[in-house]
Amino acid sequence: MQEDVSFSQGNLAHAPQEKSLATEYAPLGAAHVADPYHFYTRARREEPIFYSPLISAWVVSRYDDALTILKDPQRFPISVMQLSDDWYTPEAVELMRSLPLARVPGLLTVDPPEHTRLRSSITRAMSAQRIASLEPRIRQFANQLIDQFAPSTRLDFVERFARPFPVLVISSLLNVPEEDQPQLRRWSNEATALNTTRPTAEQQILMVQSYAALQQYICDLVEQRRKAPQDDLASDLLKAVDAGQAPLSVLEASRLLYLVFSAGFETTVNFLGNCLLVLLSDHAHWQSMQEHPQSIP
Repeated sequence: MQEDVSFSQGNLAHAPQEKSLATEYAPLGAAHVADPYHFYTRARREEPIFYSPLISAWVVSRYDDALTILKDPQRFPISVMQLSDDWYTPEAVELMRSLPLARVPGLLTVDPPEHTRLRSSITRAMSAQRIASLEPRIRQFANQLIDQFAPSTRLDFVERFARPFPVLVISSLLNVPEEDQPQLRRWSNEATALNTTRPTAEQQILMVQSYAALQQYICDLVEQRRKAPQDDLASDLLKAVDAGQAPLSVLEASRLLYLVFSAGFETTVNFLGNCLLVLLSDHAHWQSMQEHPQSIP
């Protein structure tokens, strides 16, 4: 059944028709994971907005439509989003809802003015000066990982570079000890898999436990920075809280820092992998990059 969708009466309205891309939409299927672009190109052309019962959500494929929705929280509030019983087991949902950070508003689950308050607080802490100060270390991390590549051999770019790289960068931003980083990476991998795979009931519990462990680590780090500030993002955010410049509770600050770690991890992994795939698939781009390295951002 196709969904005839329009922005009407303050919500996404839909009327069943004969056929819908929703029947083909399988974001975790092997074919989609290998090449999602073909499907979304079709969606933008044939059915730019459709409801997917599989993920209990609307799929919006056109930029302008997505922007319209994101800029209109009155008609399209994110606060109505709930954990889907179809996606998680009741035990996993109960465990996630029992976590301390689940009790405070998160940047991805609230609408303005709460969203504005949270976003402005983390934006001030992530100043241009703070980000610029990371550039030498970011280049150092990239060079270190590349130097570990054995010459003239095949390698898994995602496992050898794309996955460890964002952990190194984000850990530097938060001043996480080097010896803690492998465990954080494992927790982050498992927590991400909770939302990007279809794990069994038993696997969900193990993944939620990793999700909880990562949250607890961030909460403990925030408590440490309250007692002994360092030159890092967590300390900057807490200083703003104490000075009344960031209207946050300590738990809200912890949840924002957890989001920095978790959201910046998997997105960067996918971005780096896709960038390399595009370059390897287009010799002209690859050649241009080699001839003009100064054009690389």
